[in-house]
Amino acid sequence: MELMEMILSQKNMEEAMKAVKSNKGSPGIDDMTVNEIDECQ
Repeated sequence: MELMEMILSQKNMEEAMKAVKSNKGSPGIDDMTVNEIDECQ
């Protein structure tokens, strides 16, 4: 498995989202909040 495939794996993305939510992360450069991202899924 290549590095980008590992980074973008579903499991890794879910873990990243959990970490952002637990840290009460702020919107990124695109101004999307974690709640808006959840709505897109």
